Amino acid sequence: MLRTPIVRLVDFCARFPWPVIVCALALSALCGDYAARHFAIKTDINNLFPSTLPWTQRASAYMKAFPQRDILAVVDAPTPEFADAAAAKLTAVLANDHEHFRAVEQAQGGPFFAQNGLLFTPTEEVARITMGLQ
Repeated sequence: MLRTPIVRLVDFCARFPWPVIVCALALSALCGDYAARHFAIKTDINNLFPSTLPWTQRASAYMKAFPQRDILAVVDAPTPEFADAAAAKLTAVLANDHEHFRAVEQAQGGPFFAQNGLLFTPTEEVARITMGLQ
């Protein structure tokens, strides 16, 4: 039952290849044009959900009360010492760029951790370090 229309379609395409190719290209171009004009993707997460929902209204009020526009940069290096040095250099360079950055902090380093680093070290390691000081 279905075999006859398929055989006819294949026979038609084999007899008239160029008109079929031209029609297929024209149809593809029309479909591409339609898709480009009518389909869109929202990438702004603030406009992804309707603002009339109760939880989006609460989230919007929270974000207005506590605005955060943080950027986190992860520095990877072969050793922790190289990573710390690279992070320190990156922090220094970005801290001088007041046009693009209001504040720059080194999350796992900087002056605070240089002075108070032992406060965040495991107890066993602090004991090992202090034994070496005696």
